[in-house]
Amino acid sequence: MRLSALFRVAVALLYGLGLSLASQAEENPASAPAATPQTPHIALLLPLQSKALGPSADAIKSGFMAGFERASSNALPYVVYPMADEGAEVVDTYQLAVRSGARVVVGPLTIPALKTLVDRQAISVPTLGLNTLSSEQPAPEKLYLLNLSGAAEARLVARKAWQAGLKRATTLALDSAVDQRMQQAFVAEWEKLGGTMVSQVNVPTVKPNYPSLKPMLAQCQCDVFFLATDATRARTIRPYLPPDVAVYATSQAYTGQIKSPANFDLRNLRFYDMPWLLQLDHPAVMIYSRSPVPLSLSNERLYALGIDAWRLAEKMLTHQSQQPLELDGVSGRLVLLPDGQFQRELTGAEIQNDEVRLLP
Repeated sequence: MRLSALFRVAVALLYGLGLSLASQAEENPASAPAATPQTPHIALLLPLQSKALGPSADAIKSGFMAGFERASSNALPYVVYPMADEGAEVVDTYQLAVRSGARVVVGPLTIPALKTLVDRQAISVPTLGLNTLSSEQPAPEKLYLLNLSGAAEARLVARKAWQAGLKRATTLALDSAVDQRMQQAFVAEWEKLGGTMVSQVNVPTVKPNYPSLKPMLAQCQCDVFFLATDATRARTIRPYLPPDVAVYATSQAYTGQIKSPANFDLRNLRFYDMPWLLQLDHPAVMIYSRSPVPLSLSNERLYALGIDAWRLAEKMLTHQSQQPLELDGVSGRLVLLPDGQFQRELTGAEIQNDEVRLLP
């Protein structure tokens, strides 16, 4: 880390990051003791000073603070360690947090930063990374991984469709990297389950010819379509699909509105999303405060991830490596797998006319 950046982080820890805690303490003195150097604490490492990642990092931080607000009176304080460039600063910032008393670290946010920590063998305390690693790079001991992976959601959708008795699938995806990853994950899981892949339809991102899908798919000989795309494209594609074939999608196809005329184009679509967005009146969701400022749908999900990150961090303080670790979270039911990854079980829903209805 550059000396100026290190100086800023050190000063923030000594003085400013006490501001983060001090402001919390003014609102809730019983649950937010002021932190001093070498005070045991939970560290939050995020690229808050990054122009590209700052808004996403800020949403996670705000959710993390909302989770802390519901903590017990004897909970450890948290300290925020902001970064501008996770790749250049992550090892120095991580080690600073540990030297300053961090018992658990939450972050970093990006795949390259996580890879750097693993490659440098820097993981020394229980750490909750907020992304994933490649399948060729297993998580070392003390590293746990929590994220909103679209590929993981696609695998979940494949399992749900299979459990519903469906056997023959056709996928539709644009030729973007995100859509292709979701499609590939669905196909791999579907074939692993024993399902038959009828076809994989790739729609051009530039000048797509959506009407041509209707005659192409009318004779698909499949019993389920998987839409590996976002809400805007899903709304455009859905009307061209045969009405008697089941349609499934990930949370990316959801507009975020429980009741809206925009849902008509997606009617009968089944999708899976977090309780934070689908079960607003659930007691376990209602106890956490919402963001005081409007958030985009993607940042609303990251806010919920931040809440669960705080809750998992508390559990990680006392977790033993061979023990199960689960959380009925607002971002989903979280279960720690043997590879260190938290699997999210999501809430199922179906769009009926203009309204989202929860699946039994």
